[in-house]
Amino acid sequence: MKIKNVSQLLFAVVLIGLGILGLVKGDFAPGWQPVPASMPGRQLLAYLCALICIACGLGVLWRRTAALAARVLFAWLLAWLLLLRLPWLLVSFTVDIWWSASSTAIVTATTWVLYISLASDWDKQGDGRTYRPGSSAVITPFITFQASSMAVWISVDRSNNRVSLGQGYMMKCNEVAWLQLEDRSKGARLPGTASAHTPVWEVQQVVFDSKVAFYDDREPRVNLMPVVVNVAPVVVGRDAITLENIAHSDCVPASELPDASQVLWGTVSGERIRVSDSDAAAINYSLDTPGKTLYEIVERKRRQSEFGDPHMVYVRVTIGPPLGDSPGSPFVMEIWPVGCYSPVHNHGGTVAVIKVLHGSILSRWYNPLADKDNPEPVSFAEQTFDAGGVTWLTPEMYQTHQLRNPRSDTACVTIQSYRYLTDDDVHYEYFDYVGPKGGELKHFTPDSDITYTELIERVRKEYAEARVTERSVPGTRLHAPR
Repeated sequence: MKIKNVSQLLFAVVLIGLGILGLVKGDFAPGWQPVPASMPGRQLLAYLCALICIACGLGVLWRRTAALAARVLFAWLLAWLLLLRLPWLLVSFTVDIWWSASSTAIVTATTWVLYISLASDWDKQGDGRTYRPGSSAVITPFITFQASSMAVWISVDRSNNRVSLGQGYMMKCNEVAWLQLEDRSKGARLPGTASAHTPVWEVQQVVFDSKVAFYDDREPRVNLMPVVVNVAPVVVGRDAITLENIAHSDCVPASELPDASQVLWGTVSGERIRVSDSDAAAINYSLDTPGKTLYEIVERKRRQSEFGDPHMVYVRVTIGPPLGDSPGSPFVMEIWPVGCYSPVHNHGGTVAVIKVLHGSILSRWYNPLADKDNPEPVSFAEQTFDAGGVTWLTPEMYQTHQLRNPRSDTACVTIQSYRYLTDDDVHYEYFDYVGPKGGELKHFTPDSDITYTELIERVRKEYAEARVTERSVPGTRLHAPR
């Protein structure tokens, strides 16, 4: 017997005690209650729960069986949560119902944490896929979920008779398991309810997708609205939204953003916040020409290898000083040379509104990053934004992304605007990022390579001098503006 810590020993002892209590009473021990008296095979199920507690409690005490015992217990508790606790939330949201569901969810999460700490090499093999995405599944003790520090969320959609579990940001594409329920009441009466017309919900389908990881050491995310569709990463003003946009949910009106985001939108969304064709030509010339301002900044950053990749480089141009309401300056022009991109990074818990001023930017979004042991990043969505396009992010949505210039003919210029939420009392001063292979979280200070005033003065002067040379020296010719 080898116990990793005292909490593991106490957990095992409590499990065994609950199992013995259940056998002695011939009924469900605390933690499994309440169970309707009308449930078929109720006493047999009570004995089964007691035996599972004893077997898993004893299994946790031995090194060779500890991970298997934790896995079996987790699968059983998860089934209990999905098949018994959550369906009742659709029927009644009284204290006894949600209290028992919450208690079961806490114990399930605790068991998952234990399992992660005990996981063997076999448990960590593969890509975590036990069932094909979207396929019906029978819950077995051998469900293997990939470990992660991403928050788990639960969505109760009473309108569509669906209970969903997800991992990461609260989005439809991050849904990993769900229950589809059907009303089979026909006037039946549920135990403890007054109405003879209360619906009785029958579990029709238990579906497991492939990306779930039930582990988190933070408070779970709560949203009062069910997760029904993906929230679009595109933001538009009220004069631009159409009936087709509403029908397809392919954009978000600026009025739906948090107050802090609406302030940023009001600043950067105007038609005059743009880069003119002549300034874009000057920026491209400065990037392409040795000895010029942007070329030298990019080469210096490549030599410094800030992110460990010569293509992982871009120029940060601050517009105004830091005001204390964001990490660094709240407004930053970012210049993306051809073929260059950022690391996968988050934004210090801020909100942001990002507008493309010239060229195109490809944004790939990722789920939250862990402090360490991040796997190789895999995006859950991506979209290309052309000049004039605007995207957004908050701490709860699209917070982690990678930006890339997808074009081979011109640089991309964006304006990034950041702001802490009004209830943010931490004001984290860094952006966190990981390398291409994941690993430990690293910190990036959002400083400045050059100010906007200095940059625009320099590149305009460089380009004007080059045009004079083009006219005065035979055979000298600038590239066409791009």
